[in-house]
Amino acid sequence: GTGFFKANVSPLLADQNEDTRMRVEVRNGERVIVDPAVTNTRVFLYFYLAINIGSVCGQIAMVYVEKYHSFWLAFFIPTIFFLVAPIVLALNKKKYKLKPPTGSVLSKFLRMFFYVRKRSSFFSFNWEHAKPSQIPVDQRPAWMTYDDAWVDEMGIAFTPIKRMTTGFIISALAMVASAVMQHFIYEKSPCGKYANTAGCEPADINVWAQCLPYILIGLGEIFANVTSYEYAYSKAPDNMKSLVMSVNLFMSAFASAIGQAFTPLSGDPLLVWNYVVVAVIAFVGGVAFWFNFKHLDAEEDKWNMLKASEYKGTYQPNALENKISEEHEEPAAPRDIEKM
Repeated sequence: GTGFFKANVSPLLADQNEDTRMRVEVRNGERVIVDPAVTNTRVFLYFYLAINIGSVCGQIAMVYVEKYHSFWLAFFIPTIFFLVAPIVLALNKKKYKLKPPTGSVLSKFLRMFFYVRKRSSFFSFNWEHAKPSQIPVDQRPAWMTYDDAWVDEMGIAFTPIKRMTTGFIISALAMVASAVMQHFIYEKSPCGKYANTAGCEPADINVWAQCLPYILIGLGEIFANVTSYEYAYSKAPDNMKSLVMSVNLFMSAFASAIGQAFTPLSGDPLLVWNYVVVAVIAFVGGVAFWFNFKHLDAEEDKWNMLKASEYKGTYQPNALENKISEEHEEPAAPRDIEKM
């Protein structure tokens, strides 16, 4: 029920706002800016405020109904409200601004997603491949009935800073999974929190259950490490790529040094705390990384379109001009030496 209701009621509320462009209006003698985005924000804030008010009222009231009357009445009253809600929606249907259904958009999106996936590189999506205008009519799949604008709305630029931030978060989740797994190892081990003691029987946990941390850390490295290499290489001048890449890799040395500080936690019975601490550091680091460098995502196209430098190899474009300037430079006038 929740899946059908919440997935549709929120868009229904937002659809009531038909403003699509920001404009200036005069209200009560004052010029005000009408922003559709801000309006939608207020709509959702009030919507979730109503949800919380209903939750608080229901939980408090039904506790007293159960205490002073019975359980069946505590469940029956909310049921009445749930049954009345569809009737209210049906009676007011003509007052709502409704948009016609377009069929299964999910299936169309998944087809478009895999269509683009096959024609893009592993680390980036080129949504241009999914635009109908880029494909001859006789070669278009039957499901490609949308227009280019829909592709533009669906395609989210998964820029480098976003990918590296995602890598931080996935790595943090990997450490959370490791902490949970280690907790259950301690719980099921006959030696308790000293599961690594010599002669102790292993915990009865399927080895496949232990794959999740390794899978997550692998994904985290793909998003964070590989993207950092790509970013360091693509943004550096041609004659500094090796230097910038070296600085990027040098950061791994700092990470290893920091990791050595947690060596005392790398043994029983503190292994759970070891993973928890690393998870917190990875999460905080990811959040800090995003807030410090998110502005670079907005400038991604600008940095990619920078003019290439002519300073390459042994060619120094300004060397000759500097030499000529020095040869024609007038000697400095001698200074008067004050007599002591």
